Amino acid sequence: MRISHAISVISLFVSIFATTEGFNIPQNPNEAGVSKHQRVLEDDVGYEYGRDHGLGHSDEKEKGKKLHLSAVLNESDPPFNAIVQCWELSPSFVSYPTTGQALSLGDTANATYVVLPPRGGEGWHRPPSPMFFVLLSGLAHVKTYPPTSTLTSQPSPPQEKQENRSDDDNDNNYKEPTESLYVVTGVNPLIIAVDTDTRSPGHLTFYPSDIETVALQVPFKDGKIPGHRVLYDGPCRK
Repeated sequence: MRISHAISVISLFVSIFATTEGFNIPQNPNEAGVSKHQRVLEDDVGYEYGRDHGLGHSDEKEKGKKLHLSAVLNESDPPFNAIVQCWELSPSFVSYPTTGQALSLGDTANATYVVLPPRGGEGWHRPPSPMFFVLLSGLAHVKTYPPTSTLTSQPSPPQEKQENRSDDDNDNNYKEPTESLYVVTGVNPLIIAVDTDTRSPGHLTFYPSDIETVALQVPFKDGKIPGHRVLYDGPCRK
């Protein structure tokens, strides 16, 4: 009886194995749906799902690429206005241990979590220290001057309507800046702010969205600006 029972169990196992062989049995209830979604993406877009996030290229194509960031800084000559440039950081992207790409942003100091009211705005101000500004939610509109070198070669743009200016903004005679840098989550949420020169009033920032704007201020350690090269004047273009 025991031998007969063992043979029956083995026969049942072989029958089940033969029925399921060649099928990929999901390890969890969602896996089958994920696999189906992956196949659709591969057919429609032509890339391997999970290896093309964020940077828009495969791992192999991304190796050696560098990060471009908009930077708010002071001109080196009078009147030391705050301007915007597009910088390319020195480090290159490398493969992340799991998937995707990563690069080092350098040494940083204590970070600050900032919550700003909807449709708010700041008057003239300078960053408390050279830092990264990381937008987590909402929208930021930074206004600066064009580089002095372009003022004589380009006509002055029309005066823009002031956005939520406070009475404090009229305490000085500085003219309204005409250059705009929009910081948008999911598009360009990371910028550099280093216009700390006290000979300049700094820049203006407005938060025009209907929700709170939340951001991180991440100062550079010892105020040391990350290695970079200047690509061109004005915000980075995608």
